[in-house]
Amino acid sequence: MNKNDNILSKHRNNITNLAIIFSINLFSIEVLYFVIYLLKSDLGNISLYICVRMILPLFVNFISIFVIKSFLNKSIPERKKNYLSVLAIMIPSIMTIIVHNYFSQVIFVLLIPLILSSVFASKRIILDFFIISFICIVSLFFYEYFNFDLDLIDLSVDYLISVTIFVGIFLTINYIIYYQKAKNVEISDILIKQNELVERLKLDSLTGLYNNGSIRESIKEAVESNSKIHFAILDLDDFKSINDTYGHTIGDDVLKKLAEIIRININPNITAARYGGEEFALLFIDMETEDCYEIVDNILRSFREVNFGFYCTFSCGLARCNKNKRYVEGIINIADNALYDAKEQGKNRIVVI
Repeated sequence: MNKNDNILSKHRNNITNLAIIFSINLFSIEVLYFVIYLLKSDLGNISLYICVRMILPLFVNFISIFVIKSFLNKSIPERKKNYLSVLAIMIPSIMTIIVHNYFSQVIFVLLIPLILSSVFASKRIILDFFIISFICIVSLFFYEYFNFDLDLIDLSVDYLISVTIFVGIFLTINYIIYYQKAKNVEISDILIKQNELVERLKLDSLTGLYNNGSIRESIKEAVESNSKIHFAILDLDDFKSINDTYGHTIGDDVLKKLAEIIRININPNITAARYGGEEFALLFIDMETEDCYEIVDNILRSFREVNFGFYCTFSCGLARCNKNKRYVEGIINIADNALYDAKEQGKNRIVVI
């Protein structure tokens, strides 16, 4: 289950819990009415009142909520679960209208499921529950007209006002969803641009590899996760003389070519970076020393075959990081010492410590 599904599941659970609270509240009100009318001796048939006004609505509400909750725990489409959760609050609302059909304003209880349906930001769900609400309103209109001695014009005006209110709320909900979705798209675009900017800040602008700060952060993460680590520093041999003889543009071409060769030879367990100037770094995670050496050696062999009008090499210090050196500066110092030995031994080679 992804993060969005978890959020929707919480919404559905909250709505069904609200339906339970709503049903208990309705039952409590009926009990209060019962006590008041009992004191006034104005109840008529007490058994009928208890059955129709108290027990039956409570039974229907709780049975329907229980059934809906059981379906919500099954493997059915998320859209259907959303419908069911709103239905859990719609059924007590309809039961309220049935029990109190003599009270015109009771139709406004249907606003509860209509408004709650907006939680799922689905125009189709909102429209469906608006249609259900509209059918209930029309049904109550005809029930009141045929069962009570009411003036048709006055009754029509009352219900037209009610329908107008429902339509206004329906349109308002849809506009809020439209606005929120547009705002979410805008926020999403901003976040994407921010992430792209953050990612660019991690990269070296010339080679496209990670920069010094990024490789150090990667080492720190690897140390914290207790991964098996190898770290290599590659330093171009006599690079200053290349810049002095051929110019910095050619020097940049050399750096970019080495970065390209590095990208071709590494795998997902390797992080590559331009460490600074003419230095590059490779962080190997959960790899054997022989495999790390072979990859660096392939990079060196490929690089020294490139014809720039001259040929280049690099020296490399490859560090095997033991447990008592498992901190960032310690790992870097080991690789640095190995690089120093490679330079001292004549360059164009790899030294492993």
